[in-house]
Amino acid sequence: MATSPNRTRDRQSPFSGLIWPAEAELVGLVFELTPRAASYLYAQYAMGLHAWFLGQVHQTDPDLSQLLHDEQSEKAFTISGLEGDLRIGGKEFQLLGDRIYRWYVTGLS
Repeated sequence: MATSPNRTRDRQSPFSGLIWPAEAELVGLVFELTPRAASYLYAQYAMGLHAWFLGQVHQTDPDLSQLLHDEQSEKAFTISGLEGDLRIGGKEFQLLGDRIYRWYVTGLS
């Protein structure tokens, strides 16, 4: 049976057995951050990264931002903590001004 070029077909992941719709997309972003000077972050800084991400989505698509925020089931995105030379200083993390820190965001449509 021939498939029309305009017809989409589902794909099966060879690793997990999951079936992905042909129009599904996985997007990954890597942010490289360098502080201008030594700085401190409170221990729950990831909540701020989460809020920043949803704010960026809101600027483009307020309804999607609301859905991502309010959805009670599994989210279609991930946000990492900062990766790099984080020093523990009491209840805070210290960032060094001459280091690069990475932050990862992925999304699945």
